[in-house]
Amino acid sequence: MAKTPLPVRTLKIFLLLLDALGLWLIFNIVFGLRIGHPAPDLLLNFNMYVVMVVLLATIYVFDLYNPQSQIAGLKAPGLFWIAMLVGGGLLAALAYLMATPATMQYGRGVVAGALVGFAVYGSLSRLFLGYWVRSRGQQVRWLVVGDTRYIQLFKNDIDKNPVEGQFTWLSRPQTSGETPVTDGTWNDLAKKIREPWTGIVVACEERVPDTLLSAFVDARIRGTRLYDLADFYQQIWNKVPVFYLDQLWLALTQGFSLLHNQMGLRIKRLGDLMGALILLPIALPVMAVAALLILIESGLPVVFHQTRTGKDGRAFTLYKLRTMKKDAEKDGAQWAKKNDSRITFFGRIFRKTRIDELPQLFNVLKGEMSFIGPRPERPEFNKDLEKQIPHYNLRHVVRPGITGWAQVRYPYGASVEDAREKLQYDLYYIKNYSLLMDIAIILKTTRLMLFGRGR
Repeated sequence: MAKTPLPVRTLKIFLLLLDALGLWLIFNIVFGLRIGHPAPDLLLNFNMYVVMVVLLATIYVFDLYNPQSQIAGLKAPGLFWIAMLVGGGLLAALAYLMATPATMQYGRGVVAGALVGFAVYGSLSRLFLGYWVRSRGQQVRWLVVGDTRYIQLFKNDIDKNPVEGQFTWLSRPQTSGETPVTDGTWNDLAKKIREPWTGIVVACEERVPDTLLSAFVDARIRGTRLYDLADFYQQIWNKVPVFYLDQLWLALTQGFSLLHNQMGLRIKRLGDLMGALILLPIALPVMAVAALLILIESGLPVVFHQTRTGKDGRAFTLYKLRTMKKDAEKDGAQWAKKNDSRITFFGRIFRKTRIDELPQLFNVLKGEMSFIGPRPERPEFNKDLEKQIPHYNLRHVVRPGITGWAQVRYPYGASVEDAREKLQYDLYYIKNYSLLMDIAIILKTTRLMLFGRGR
């Protein structure tokens, strides 16, 4: 019988609960061994929960709740030890700054011993979980039934982002002259569909024959899961396949509550205002130092402003610290490229840490941007992208953001194909918006800034 893959979200929650339970147990075991009696109020101790929040947040920032890329091999166990060093430093800083520190009750020996024990526990748990997921993946089998065009695009995405399990492909019967790209055609479905499949993915452009519909219904009754291609993309990759969408899907699909939830929009705007007002006093000294470095390296101006497309297609002026040479666009508007020779020495550092985007806090205060949303593009590029990419203008139904789901899930875009890929993440964010998703994006952005993984 084919295994059903555990959803990535389920694995993340499982890892989080495993860490929380392990940390609580190890902390109290070390306390008992060192002090000679159990820690008081094991379940209701506020200090214990402060320690847990700091350490679990540190683990998240180090991307150790990403089972697809982290639990396999030795990378995650090694990172876990580094995360514990950082987390220990944060707890020490917390103990120094707070009048009633979380670590005061336990003492340095208890905290150090618990951190070492938890690092061993976290490393081993990820090694064993990685082995289990890999062995389970060998028993996952997908059957994909669809049109040749969609199957080829789907295959291309799997080549770039591997999916757990083995795939069998059945395409619409081909006309003469077409090159086969699959394991068979719809004519083979009758003998294939009764095999043990983890799930069947349907990717059809036009209405399918009644015989196929009957086979799908029978498979579902027997307990096999069926997925529309768009649903599969959302569940596996957290994005929406723009090549597969049509107007009917956009009109009837669930989600997109951000577009008509006025209360949610007001709360999001209030959060933007509060966040900008809190961060500005911290950001102003950083911007002043950065501006001085820009001035020394390449002179004035230190602030760069550019027209971008905002909500509902309205143009606004976006502010950034200048990271390119003053004559960077003497030949007209150009895509920014990887290792772009137009970027200055300090500009490269500012881009990696995203310090160059701090002036956009003023755009947030003015209501032109949000902290989180699709990245605003230049009007010159927008006109071309709307012609080449289906539904590209949908990203303008919300305020653009300083950071966003596309920015933390996909590297910096420098082509039409990159813009298409990022749109798929933007649409997923707009369709599935929630406060928890915004918090996750903020934490992921923090990770990118700390490790210098900006563009």
